[in-house]
Amino acid sequence: MPMSLVRQEFLSLREILDATGGALLAGDPQVRPLGISTDTRTLIPGQMFVALRGERFDGHDFAASALAKGACGVLMERGRGSSLPHYPGAALVEVQDTLFALGEIAGKWRRLHNATFVGITGSNGKTTTKEMLASILERSRSVLKNKGNLNNRIGLPLTLLELRHHHKAVVLEMGMSEPGEIARLCRIALPQVGLITQVARAHLEGLGSIEGVAREKGELFHALGAHGTALVNLDDPWVVRLASRCEAHKVSFGFSQGAMARAAEVEPFRDKGARFRLELAGDSVWVCLKAHGIPMVRGALAAAAAAWVLGATLSDIKEALEDFRAFGGRLHVISLPQGKVLIDDTYNANPVSMSAALELLCRGGSGRSVAVLGEMRELGASTASAHRELGETAARLGVKLLVPVGKWASWVAEGALEAAENGEIEVRKASNCEEAIEILRSLISPGDRILVKGSRAAAMETVVEALKSFPAEAD
Repeated sequence: MPMSLVRQEFLSLREILDATGGALLAGDPQVRPLGISTDTRTLIPGQMFVALRGERFDGHDFAASALAKGACGVLMERGRGSSLPHYPGAALVEVQDTLFALGEIAGKWRRLHNATFVGITGSNGKTTTKEMLASILERSRSVLKNKGNLNNRIGLPLTLLELRHHHKAVVLEMGMSEPGEIARLCRIALPQVGLITQVARAHLEGLGSIEGVAREKGELFHALGAHGTALVNLDDPWVVRLASRCEAHKVSFGFSQGAMARAAEVEPFRDKGARFRLELAGDSVWVCLKAHGIPMVRGALAAAAAAWVLGATLSDIKEALEDFRAFGGRLHVISLPQGKVLIDDTYNANPVSMSAALELLCRGGSGRSVAVLGEMRELGASTASAHRELGETAARLGVKLLVPVGKWASWVAEGALEAAENGEIEVRKASNCEEAIEILRSLISPGDRILVKGSRAAAMETVVEALKSFPAEAD
Protein backbone atom coordinates (compact mmCIF):
# COMPACT_ATOMS: atom_id res chain seq x y z
CA MET A 1 0.00 0.00 0.00
CA PRO A 2 1.63 3.30 -1.04
CA MET A 3 2.36 5.72 1.74
CA SER A 4 4.92 8.46 2.17
CA LEU A 5 5.80 11.06 4.74
CA VAL A 6 6.90 14.64 4.14
CA ARG A 7 7.91 16.68 7.16
CA GLN A 8 10.42 19.34 8.16
CA GLU A 9 12.91 18.47 10.90
CA PHE A 10 12.57 14.72 10.65
CA LEU A 11 15.12 12.43 12.31
CA SER A 12 18.72 12.83 11.23
CA LEU A 13 20.57 9.96 9.63
CA ARG A 14 22.56 9.64 12.85
CA GLU A 15 19.34 9.21 14.84
CA ILE A 16 18.14 6.59 12.34
CA LEU A 17 21.41 4.71 12.75
CA ASP A 18 21.08 4.87 16.53
CA ALA A 19 17.50 3.58 16.37
CA THR A 20 18.19 0.70 13.98
CA GLY A 21 21.74 -0.30 14.83
CA GLY A 22 22.46 0.05 11.13
CA ALA A 23 25.81 0.38 9.40
CA LEU A 24 26.44 3.51 7.33
CA LEU A 25 28.20 2.44 4.12
CA ALA A 26 27.95 5.81 2.39
CA GLY A 27 26.64 9.28 3.13
CA ASP A 28 26.78 11.98 5.82
CA PRO A 29 25.28 11.00 9.21
CA GLN A 30 24.26 14.64 9.76
CA VAL A 31 21.88 14.59 6.80
CA ARG A 32 18.22 14.93 7.78
CA PRO A 33 15.85 13.15 5.39
CA LEU A 34 12.51 14.79 4.68
CA GLY A 35 10.85 11.58 5.76
CA ILE A 36 10.40 7.91 4.95
CA SER A 37 9.01 6.16 1.88
CA THR A 38 8.49 2.46 1.21
CA ASP A 39 7.05 2.90 -2.29
CA THR A 40 8.93 4.43 -5.22
CA ARG A 41 5.63 5.32 -6.91
CA THR A 42 4.92 7.92 -4.23
CA LEU A 43 8.47 8.76 -3.19
CA ILE A 44 9.26 12.48 -2.99
CA PRO A 45 12.84 13.74 -3.47
CA GLY A 46 14.62 14.06 -0.15
CA GLN A 47 12.94 11.10 1.50
CA MET A 48 14.79 7.98 2.60
CA PHE A 49 13.68 4.77 0.92
CA VAL A 50 13.24 1.69 3.13
CA ALA A 51 13.44 -1.50 1.06
CA LEU A 52 10.90 -3.93 2.48
CA ARG A 53 10.67 -7.53 1.38
CA GLY A 54 7.49 -9.64 1.35
CA GLU A 55 6.10 -12.81 -0.18
CA ARG A 56 5.20 -11.11 -3.48
CA PHE A 57 7.64 -8.20 -3.67
CA ASP A 58 11.16 -7.15 -2.82
CA GLY A 59 11.79 -3.46 -2.31
CA HIS A 60 15.50 -3.98 -2.93
CA ASP A 61 14.66 -4.40 -6.61
CA PHE A 62 13.50 -0.77 -6.62
CA ALA A 63 16.35 0.76 -4.61
CA ALA A 64 18.17 2.10 -7.68
CA SER A 65 14.91 3.56 -8.96
CA ALA A 66 14.39 5.29 -5.60
CA LEU A 67 17.81 6.94 -5.83
CA ALA A 68 17.18 7.94 -9.43
CA LYS A 69 13.96 9.62 -8.29
CA GLY A 70 15.82 11.69 -5.70
CA ALA A 71 15.80 9.65 -2.51
CA CYS A 72 18.43 10.97 -0.12
CA GLY A 73 19.37 7.41 0.76
CA VAL A 74 18.33 3.79 1.00
CA LEU A 75 17.99 1.50 3.98
CA MET A 76 18.60 -2.12 2.91
CA GLU A 77 19.31 -5.56 4.28
CA ARG A 78 22.92 -6.47 4.86
CA GLY A 79 24.77 -7.56 1.79
CA ARG A 80 22.26 -6.03 -0.62
CA GLY A 81 23.92 -2.66 -1.15
CA SER A 82 26.96 -3.70 -3.18
CA SER A 83 25.01 -3.92 -6.43
CA LEU A 84 23.59 -0.40 -6.19
CA PRO A 85 24.89 2.22 -8.62
CA HIS A 86 26.72 5.10 -6.99
CA TYR A 87 24.78 8.32 -6.48
CA PRO A 88 26.95 11.16 -5.12
CA GLY A 89 25.83 12.22 -1.66
CA ALA A 90 23.25 9.44 -1.28
CA ALA A 91 23.25 7.56 2.01
CA LEU A 92 23.37 3.79 2.14
CA VAL A 93 22.43 2.06 5.39
CA GLU A 94 22.43 -1.68 5.91
CA VAL A 95 20.48 -3.43 8.68
CA GLN A 96 19.69 -7.02 9.59
CA ASP A 97 15.93 -6.67 8.95
CA THR A 98 14.38 -3.68 7.17
CA LEU A 99 10.85 -4.34 8.50
CA PHE A 100 12.16 -4.36 12.06
CA ALA A 101 14.18 -1.23 11.33
CA LEU A 102 11.07 0.55 10.02
CA GLY A 103 9.39 -0.16 13.35
CA GLU A 104 12.41 1.11 15.29
CA ILE A 105 12.45 4.37 13.30
CA ALA A 106 8.73 4.85 13.93
CA GLY A 107 9.17 4.06 17.61
CA LYS A 108 11.89 6.68 17.99
CA TRP A 109 9.70 9.25 16.21
CA ARG A 110 6.74 8.36 18.44
CA ARG A 111 8.83 8.98 21.57
CA LEU A 112 9.42 12.57 20.46
CA HIS A 113 5.68 13.37 20.64
CA ASN A 114 3.46 14.01 23.64
CA ALA A 115 0.07 12.96 22.27
CA THR A 116 -2.12 10.36 23.98
CA PHE A 117 -1.78 7.03 22.18
CA VAL A 118 -4.71 4.59 22.01
CA GLY A 119 -4.28 1.01 20.81
CA ILE A 120 -7.32 -0.95 19.57
CA THR A 121 -7.30 -4.67 18.78
CA GLY A 122 -9.79 -7.53 18.77
CA SER A 123 -11.20 -10.25 16.54
CA ASN A 124 -14.07 -8.06 15.30
CA GLY A 125 -14.93 -4.37 15.15
CA LYS A 126 -11.45 -2.84 15.28
CA THR A 127 -11.80 -0.53 12.31
CA THR A 128 -15.33 0.62 13.14
CA THR A 129 -14.36 1.35 16.76
CA LYS A 130 -11.25 3.19 15.62
CA GLU A 131 -13.23 5.34 13.20
CA MET A 132 -15.96 6.08 15.75
CA LEU A 133 -13.44 7.05 18.43
CA ALA A 134 -11.47 9.27 16.08
CA SER A 135 -14.66 11.02 14.95
CA ILE A 136 -15.54 11.83 18.56
CA LEU A 137 -12.08 13.11 19.48
CA GLU A 138 -11.79 15.20 16.31
CA ARG A 139 -14.49 17.49 17.69
CA SER A 140 -12.12 18.78 20.34
CA ARG A 141 -8.54 18.10 19.17
CA SER A 142 -6.26 17.12 16.31
CA VAL A 143 -6.25 13.35 15.81
CA LEU A 144 -4.01 10.96 13.87
CA LYS A 145 -5.40 7.50 12.98
CA ASN A 146 -4.53 4.60 10.69
CA LYS A 147 -5.82 5.10 7.18
CA GLY A 148 -8.16 2.25 6.27
CA ASN A 149 -6.80 -0.92 7.84
CA LEU A 150 -3.08 -0.07 7.79
CA ASN A 151 -2.76 -1.88 11.09
CA ASN A 152 0.17 -4.29 10.77
CA ARG A 153 3.95 -4.10 11.15
CA ILE A 154 4.15 -1.98 8.02
CA GLY A 155 0.98 0.11 8.27
CA LEU A 156 1.24 1.07 11.93
CA PRO A 157 4.83 2.39 11.73
CA LEU A 158 3.99 4.35 8.58
CA THR A 159 1.02 5.85 10.41
CA LEU A 160 3.23 6.89 13.32
CA LEU A 161 5.66 8.51 10.91
CA GLU A 162 2.87 10.92 9.96
CA LEU A 163 2.89 12.33 13.49
CA ARG A 164 3.03 16.09 13.83
CA HIS A 165 3.45 18.07 17.01
CA HIS A 166 -0.08 19.45 16.70
CA HIS A 167 -1.59 15.96 17.08
CA LYS A 168 -3.08 15.56 20.55
CA ALA A 169 -4.45 12.03 20.18
CA VAL A 170 -3.33 9.03 18.11
CA VAL A 171 -5.84 6.23 17.55
CA LEU A 172 -4.14 3.07 16.32
CA GLU A 173 -5.82 -0.08 15.11
CA MET A 174 -3.57 -3.09 15.74
CA GLY A 175 -4.05 -6.17 13.57
CA MET A 176 -2.64 -9.62 14.10
CA SER A 177 -2.21 -12.82 12.13
CA GLU A 178 0.71 -14.51 13.87
CA PRO A 179 2.21 -14.82 17.36
CA GLY A 180 4.13 -11.84 18.67
CA GLU A 181 2.59 -9.27 16.34
CA ILE A 182 0.56 -7.32 18.93
CA ALA A 183 3.49 -7.27 21.35
CA ARG A 184 5.72 -5.88 18.60
CA LEU A 185 3.22 -3.17 17.65
CA CYS A 186 2.90 -2.19 21.31
CA ARG A 187 6.67 -1.88 21.67
CA ILE A 188 6.64 0.50 18.71
CA ALA A 189 3.59 2.59 19.66
CA LEU A 190 3.72 2.51 23.49
CA PRO A 191 -0.05 2.93 23.92
CA GLN A 192 -1.30 4.53 27.13
CA VAL A 193 -4.90 3.41 26.53
CA GLY A 194 -5.76 -0.07 25.25
CA LEU A 195 -9.07 -1.47 24.00
CA ILE A 196 -9.81 -5.09 23.09
CA THR A 197 -13.13 -5.27 21.24
CA GLN A 198 -13.65 -9.06 21.32
CA VAL A 199 -11.83 -12.36 21.35
CA ALA A 200 -13.22 -14.86 18.84
CA ARG A 201 -12.21 -17.68 16.51
CA ALA A 202 -10.05 -15.88 13.96
CA HIS A 203 -6.53 -16.46 12.63
CA LEU A 204 -6.59 -19.94 14.16
CA GLU A 205 -4.29 -21.18 11.41
CA GLY A 206 -1.43 -19.16 12.89
CA LEU A 207 -2.50 -19.15 16.54
CA GLY A 208 -3.87 -22.65 17.00
CA SER A 209 -6.84 -22.01 19.29
CA ILE A 210 -9.04 -19.31 20.75
CA GLU A 211 -6.78 -19.47 23.80
CA GLY A 212 -3.92 -18.52 21.50
CA VAL A 213 -5.95 -15.64 20.09
CA ALA A 214 -6.72 -14.40 23.61
CA ARG A 215 -3.10 -14.66 24.67
CA GLU A 216 -1.94 -12.58 21.71
CA LYS A 217 -4.68 -9.94 22.05
CA GLY A 218 -3.90 -9.71 25.76
CA GLU A 219 -0.45 -8.36 24.97
CA LEU A 220 -2.11 -4.95 24.48
CA PHE A 221 -3.37 -4.87 28.07
CA HIS A 222 -0.01 -6.17 29.32
CA ALA A 223 1.82 -3.37 27.51
CA LEU A 224 -0.14 -0.67 29.36
CA GLY A 225 1.61 -1.28 32.66
CA ALA A 226 0.33 0.20 35.91
CA HIS A 227 -0.12 3.71 34.56
CA GLY A 228 -2.26 2.92 31.53
CA THR A 229 -6.00 2.44 31.09
CA ALA A 230 -7.60 -0.75 29.78
CA LEU A 231 -11.03 -0.56 28.11
CA VAL A 232 -12.79 -3.84 28.95
CA ASN A 233 -15.69 -5.42 27.06
CA LEU A 234 -17.70 -6.68 30.02
CA ASP A 235 -19.75 -8.97 27.76
CA ASP A 236 -16.73 -10.99 26.62
CA PRO A 237 -15.41 -13.49 29.22
CA TRP A 238 -12.07 -13.72 27.43
CA VAL A 239 -11.53 -9.96 27.58
CA VAL A 240 -12.63 -9.83 31.24
CA ARG A 241 -10.13 -12.59 32.05
CA LEU A 242 -7.34 -10.74 30.24
CA ALA A 243 -8.16 -7.55 32.12
CA SER A 244 -7.98 -9.33 35.46
CA ARG A 245 -4.35 -10.14 34.77
CA CYS A 246 -3.17 -6.64 33.87
CA GLU A 247 -2.08 -3.84 36.16
CA ALA A 248 -3.73 -0.98 34.27
CA HIS A 249 -6.70 1.05 35.48
CA LYS A 250 -9.85 -0.54 34.05
CA VAL A 251 -12.91 1.08 32.46
CA SER A 252 -15.69 -1.20 31.23
CA PHE A 253 -18.23 -1.07 28.40
CA GLY A 254 -20.95 -3.37 27.15
CA PHE A 255 -24.57 -4.42 27.56
CA SER A 256 -23.99 -6.00 30.97
CA GLN A 257 -25.11 -4.45 34.23
CA GLY A 258 -22.23 -2.64 35.89
CA ALA A 259 -20.54 -1.48 32.68
CA MET A 260 -19.34 2.12 32.93
CA ALA A 261 -20.46 2.71 29.33
CA ARG A 262 -23.64 0.71 28.84
CA ALA A 263 -26.36 0.44 26.22
CA ALA A 264 -29.91 0.13 27.53
CA GLU A 265 -33.24 -0.16 25.69
CA VAL A 266 -31.42 -1.23 22.54
CA GLU A 267 -33.28 -1.26 19.22
CA PRO A 268 -30.61 -2.60 16.83
CA PHE A 269 -32.73 -3.14 13.73
CA ARG A 270 -34.70 0.08 13.22
CA ASP A 271 -35.06 1.16 9.57
CA LYS A 272 -32.93 4.28 9.95
CA GLY A 273 -30.33 2.69 12.21
CA ALA A 274 -29.82 1.32 15.71
CA ARG A 275 -31.12 3.30 18.68
CA PHE A 276 -30.12 2.94 22.31
CA ARG A 277 -29.82 4.83 25.57
CA LEU A 278 -26.17 5.41 26.36
CA GLU A 279 -25.48 5.26 30.09
CA LEU A 280 -22.07 6.76 30.71
CA ALA A 281 -20.51 7.38 34.11
CA GLY A 282 -23.81 8.29 35.77
CA ASP A 283 -25.27 10.29 32.85
CA SER A 284 -27.45 9.05 30.03
CA VAL A 285 -28.50 10.17 26.56
CA TRP A 286 -30.35 8.64 23.61
CA VAL A 287 -28.17 7.82 20.61
CA CYS A 288 -29.57 7.13 17.13
CA LEU A 289 -26.96 5.61 14.84
CA LYS A 290 -27.03 5.69 11.06
CA ALA A 291 -25.71 2.12 11.17
CA HIS A 292 -27.51 -1.12 11.97
CA GLY A 293 -27.02 -4.11 14.23
CA ILE A 294 -25.56 -5.12 17.57
CA PRO A 295 -21.91 -4.92 16.36
CA MET A 296 -22.37 -1.23 15.57
CA VAL A 297 -23.88 -0.57 19.00
CA ARG A 298 -21.00 -2.41 20.63
CA GLY A 299 -18.49 -0.36 18.64
CA ALA A 300 -20.26 2.83 19.72
CA LEU A 301 -20.06 1.78 23.38
CA ALA A 302 -16.36 1.00 23.07
CA ALA A 303 -15.68 4.34 21.38
CA ALA A 304 -17.76 6.21 23.96
CA ALA A 305 -15.87 4.63 26.84
CA ALA A 306 -12.48 5.41 25.31
CA ALA A 307 -13.51 8.96 24.44
CA TRP A 308 -14.74 9.53 28.00
CA VAL A 309 -11.36 8.35 29.32
CA LEU A 310 -9.73 10.95 27.07
CA GLY A 311 -11.98 13.74 28.35
CA ALA A 312 -14.63 13.98 25.61
CA THR A 313 -17.98 15.46 26.58
CA LEU A 314 -21.23 13.52 26.44
CA SER A 315 -22.57 15.92 23.82
CA ASP A 316 -19.53 15.39 21.59
CA ILE A 317 -19.89 11.63 21.97
CA LYS A 318 -23.59 11.68 21.06
CA GLU A 319 -23.19 14.03 18.10
CA ALA A 320 -20.22 12.20 16.62
CA LEU A 321 -21.83 8.77 16.94
CA GLU A 322 -25.02 10.03 15.34
CA ASP A 323 -23.05 11.52 12.44
CA PHE A 324 -21.05 8.32 11.89
CA ARG A 325 -21.87 6.31 8.79
CA ALA A 326 -20.93 2.69 8.17
CA PHE A 327 -18.52 2.39 5.28
CA GLY A 328 -18.25 -0.11 2.46
CA GLY A 329 -17.80 -3.73 3.43
CA ARG A 330 -18.77 -3.37 7.09
CA LEU A 331 -22.50 -3.98 7.67
CA HIS A 332 -23.19 -1.30 5.08
CA VAL A 333 -26.93 -1.29 4.34
CA ILE A 334 -27.72 -0.17 0.79
CA SER A 335 -31.21 0.44 -0.60
CA LEU A 336 -31.67 -0.91 -4.12
CA PRO A 337 -34.51 -0.38 -6.60
CA GLN A 338 -37.59 -2.61 -6.50
CA GLY A 339 -37.56 -2.56 -2.70
CA LYS A 340 -34.46 -4.70 -2.40
CA VAL A 341 -31.97 -4.16 0.42
CA LEU A 342 -28.29 -5.11 0.17
CA ILE A 343 -26.10 -5.63 3.24
CA ASP A 344 -22.47 -5.32 2.20
CA ASP A 345 -20.30 -6.97 4.87
CA THR A 346 -17.58 -8.18 2.54
CA TYR A 347 -14.54 -6.77 4.32
CA ASN A 348 -13.81 -9.94 6.28
CA ALA A 349 -15.43 -12.85 8.10
CA ASN A 350 -15.10 -15.18 11.05
CA PRO A 351 -17.77 -17.22 12.87
CA VAL A 352 -18.81 -14.45 15.27
CA SER A 353 -19.07 -11.73 12.64
CA MET A 354 -20.96 -14.11 10.32
CA SER A 355 -23.56 -14.77 13.01
CA ALA A 356 -24.00 -11.06 13.70
CA ALA A 357 -24.46 -10.28 10.01
CA LEU A 358 -27.00 -13.08 9.59
CA GLU A 359 -28.94 -11.77 12.58
CA LEU A 360 -29.10 -8.32 10.99
CA LEU A 361 -30.25 -9.90 7.73
CA CYS A 362 -33.03 -11.95 9.27
CA ARG A 363 -34.24 -9.61 12.01
CA GLY A 364 -33.51 -6.22 10.55
CA GLY A 365 -36.49 -5.90 8.24
CA SER A 366 -39.15 -7.59 6.15
CA GLY A 367 -38.63 -9.40 2.88
CA ARG A 368 -37.10 -12.73 1.91
CA SER A 369 -33.69 -13.26 3.53
CA VAL A 370 -30.96 -14.17 1.02
CA ALA A 371 -27.46 -14.97 2.29
CA VAL A 372 -24.49 -15.15 -0.10
CA LEU A 373 -21.65 -16.44 2.06
CA GLY A 374 -18.04 -16.84 1.03
CA GLU A 375 -15.33 -18.74 2.82
CA MET A 376 -14.02 -18.01 6.31
CA ARG A 377 -10.25 -18.28 6.01
CA GLU A 378 -7.49 -18.98 8.56
CA LEU A 379 -9.57 -21.23 10.82
CA GLY A 380 -7.14 -24.15 10.77
CA ALA A 381 -8.49 -27.40 12.20
CA SER A 382 -11.85 -25.72 12.90
CA THR A 383 -12.54 -24.99 9.22
CA ALA A 384 -15.00 -27.81 8.55
CA SER A 385 -16.94 -27.51 11.80
CA ALA A 386 -17.10 -23.71 11.57
CA HIS A 387 -18.57 -23.81 8.08
CA ARG A 388 -21.14 -26.45 9.03
CA GLU A 389 -22.12 -24.32 12.03
CA LEU A 390 -22.45 -21.35 9.70
CA GLY A 391 -25.01 -23.24 7.64
CA GLU A 392 -26.85 -24.28 10.79
CA THR A 393 -26.96 -20.66 11.98
CA ALA A 394 -28.33 -19.47 8.65
CA ALA A 395 -31.14 -22.05 8.78
CA ARG A 396 -31.91 -21.41 12.44
CA LEU A 397 -32.21 -17.65 11.94
CA GLY A 398 -34.56 -18.08 9.00
CA VAL A 399 -32.54 -17.55 5.82
CA LYS A 400 -34.76 -18.53 2.90
CA LEU A 401 -32.20 -18.63 0.09
CA LEU A 402 -28.61 -19.59 0.95
CA VAL A 403 -25.84 -19.32 -1.64
CA PRO A 404 -22.58 -20.64 -0.13
CA VAL A 405 -19.59 -19.79 -2.30
CA GLY A 406 -16.16 -21.40 -2.67
CA LYS A 407 -14.39 -24.63 -1.89
CA TRP A 408 -16.12 -25.09 1.48
CA ALA A 409 -19.64 -24.41 0.19
CA SER A 410 -20.64 -28.06 0.64
CA TRP A 411 -20.00 -27.90 4.38
CA VAL A 412 -22.18 -24.80 4.71
CA ALA A 413 -24.89 -26.45 2.65
CA GLU A 414 -24.77 -29.63 4.73
CA GLY A 415 -25.14 -27.70 7.97
CA ALA A 416 -28.06 -25.68 6.64
CA LEU A 417 -29.98 -28.63 5.22
CA GLU A 418 -29.51 -30.69 8.38
CA ALA A 419 -30.76 -27.83 10.58
CA ALA A 420 -33.64 -26.70 8.37
CA GLU A 421 -37.16 -27.79 9.24
CA ASN A 422 -39.63 -28.91 6.54
CA GLY A 423 -37.34 -27.77 3.72
CA GLU A 424 -37.76 -24.09 4.61
CA ILE A 425 -34.39 -23.12 3.16
CA GLU A 426 -33.31 -23.25 -0.47
CA VAL A 427 -29.60 -23.89 -0.97
CA ARG A 428 -27.72 -23.23 -4.20
CA LYS A 429 -23.96 -23.88 -4.03
CA ALA A 430 -21.53 -21.82 -6.14
CA SER A 431 -17.91 -22.70 -6.80
CA ASN A 432 -16.92 -19.05 -7.29
CA CYS A 433 -18.28 -15.51 -7.30
CA GLU A 434 -19.13 -15.57 -11.00
CA GLU A 435 -21.31 -18.64 -10.53
CA ALA A 436 -22.95 -17.05 -7.49
CA ILE A 437 -23.79 -13.96 -9.55
CA GLU A 438 -25.53 -16.06 -12.18
CA ILE A 439 -27.53 -17.92 -9.52
CA LEU A 440 -28.63 -14.62 -8.01
CA ARG A 441 -29.47 -13.15 -11.40
CA SER A 442 -32.12 -15.84 -11.88
CA LEU A 443 -33.45 -16.04 -8.33
CA ILE A 444 -33.45 -12.53 -6.81
CA SER A 445 -36.90 -10.96 -6.49
CA PRO A 446 -38.26 -7.50 -5.62
CA GLY A 447 -38.29 -6.89 -1.86
CA ASP A 448 -35.45 -9.33 -1.06
CA ARG A 449 -32.95 -8.58 1.70
CA ILE A 450 -29.53 -9.79 0.55
CA LEU A 451 -26.44 -10.27 2.71
CA VAL A 452 -23.05 -10.69 1.02
CA LYS A 453 -20.16 -11.63 3.29
CA GLY A 454 -16.89 -13.57 3.29
CA SER A 455 -13.22 -13.37 4.17
CA ARG A 456 -11.13 -10.73 2.42
CA ALA A 457 -9.48 -13.30 0.17
CA ALA A 458 -12.88 -14.47 -1.06
CA ALA A 459 -13.36 -11.15 -2.94
CA MET A 460 -17.12 -11.13 -2.32
CA GLU A 461 -17.25 -7.43 -3.23
CA THR A 462 -17.54 -8.57 -6.85
CA VAL A 463 -20.94 -10.00 -5.96
CA VAL A 464 -21.94 -6.70 -4.34
CA GLU A 465 -21.06 -4.74 -7.47
CA ALA A 466 -22.99 -7.17 -9.65
CA LEU A 467 -26.07 -6.94 -7.44
CA LYS A 468 -26.02 -3.16 -7.74
CA SER A 469 -26.28 -3.53 -11.50
CA PHE A 470 -29.14 -6.04 -11.50
CA PRO A 471 -32.01 -3.51 -11.30
CA ALA A 472 -30.73 -1.56 -14.30
CA GLU A 473 -30.56 -4.78 -16.29
CA ALA A 474 -34.04 -5.85 -15.18
CA ASP A 475 -35.59 -2.46 -15.89
